[in-house]
Amino acid sequence: MTGNLLSAVAIVVAMAFVIVNDTFVKLTSTELAIGQIIVTRGAMASVLLLVAAWWMGQLRPLSCLLSPVVGWRMIGETLATVCFLIGFVHMPFADSNAILQVVPLATTAASAAFLGERVGWRRWLAAVVGFLGTLLIIRPGFNEFNPYSMLIVLSVVLVVVRDLATRMVVTSIPTMMLALMSAVSVAVIGMALAPFEVWHWPSAKSLMELAISAICLSLGYVLTTIAIRTGEMSVVAPFRYSVVIFAVISGWLVWNEVPSRYVIAGILIVIAAGLYTFYREQRVMRAT
Repeated sequence: MTGNLLSAVAIVVAMAFVIVNDTFVKLTSTELAIGQIIVTRGAMASVLLLVAAWWMGQLRPLSCLLSPVVGWRMIGETLATVCFLIGFVHMPFADSNAILQVVPLATTAASAAFLGERVGWRRWLAAVVGFLGTLLIIRPGFNEFNPYSMLIVLSVVLVVVRDLATRMVVTSIPTMMLALMSAVSVAVIGMALAPFEVWHWPSAKSLMELAISAICLSLGYVLTTIAIRTGEMSVVAPFRYSVVIFAVISGWLVWNEVPSRYVIAGILIVIAAGLYTFYREQRVMRAT
């Protein structure tokens, strides 16, 4: 399996875990505050990743993470999570997701600008078409300006920072260590929300939901890191649009939201854009 193929598969599976995680976070948010969810879920994910890193022989001294690039990655990861979740609970689902889908296009642009990856007009076109297909799926309304939307925009910028930093981390640092530090740093920064919220002991149902969320979050961390470190970011980026497909499936199964013809058309466009991007990359490789 080539690096880009492995990355594409990893990012699609990671997006599936991300949506399962988001689904359980949304279910739990009716009982618990966002900060408490972030801390509890992050603590659970940290324990899981710590055990996994030890079991896989990837546990290293924390000193291996003392580099500016890893620092920028942690800043991007933690602040993006907090900004998105705060904005997410204060905005219509469609509007918040519409803004978030700028990530693949922004990542493609950033990989060309900062990593020197060659991005031809066909890849640019595929990224834009995938974004338009996503808009067709969620069809955001034209409501009055919501100031919380700026937090979602900021989270997009921070996700790109995280991905660029991840790409530049030296390969001697194990993937599990990076994933572990992501979980720990997110859990720690969630404590900053405690003074502004009312926390209480979670029910057994909420703890179970957060446990499932933590497992999916951990797998999402690992697979996303593998995808970014293995393949070209400009190739991997369009496959992030697969998150909307899983979001539609989750909405149908959990909240009985039946996809419209616009959603079905958008899903087909998203799939086509991702497959075309990978097809173009394979042709370029054969030509060289």
